Amino acid sequence: MNIRKSAEPKEWTKYKNIPGVQFSGIPALQESLYREQGYLCAYCERRIPVRDKMSTEDHRIEHWHCRDKYPDEVFSYGNLLMCCPGQIGGGESHCDVRKGNDIIEWSPLKKECTDSIRYSSDGTILSSNARWDKELNEKLNLNHEILKRNREQTLRGVIEGINSKRGKGVSWTQKDVKEQLEKWSNKHDDGNGHAVYYPFHGIVVCFLKKKLATLSKKGV
Repeated sequence: MNIRKSAEPKEWTKYKNIPGVQFSGIPALQESLYREQGYLCAYCERRIPVRDKMSTEDHRIEHWHCRDKYPDEVFSYGNLLMCCPGQIGGGESHCDVRKGNDIIEWSPLKKECTDSIRYSSDGTILSSNARWDKELNEKLNLNHEILKRNREQTLRGVIEGINSKRGKGVSWTQKDVKEQLEKWSNKHDDGNGHAVYYPFHGIVVCFLKKKLATLSKKGV
């Protein structure tokens, strides 16, 4: 998911300019970050807010450049992301919690980074850039077994849905794929007035784009 930053909320501008103020995730800041990201974690694409059994949090505001090493960017809106609690289970942390104060190059704010992403059929997330791929695995732990399984199951559900609609043994058409690509690439109303993405939509969009390219070449 490539995150496109909007202008910072005026409430945040006002708050951060208070002399001596400490960083705090004020409601206007949180809501703005949620909206930008379609209510998904900036790294693993889980729905947020979400409560993890191993955490007391339901979200975390991430400083991509950590506060300790980049004090001048503590209040910089362009440096802030919304993340999940990072404790999905299995005793291993992921996302912002795993990253901690480490410095990484890969960022969901950089199109060249998100464009490098690929997925395996088992839900593994990969980057064509070796350094970024290592960061996804070691610094962010985005191939935690539960995250991989969730991505795989999400993709399988979409494939089974198209197969069910088409009927047994009937080939997919470009129309089938375009309909699903439109659904999974864009935000939708969740019924509560929030424009959200579907969780783990990255693996689905990547798969559908490749499928569409194949069908286009065949002229189907």
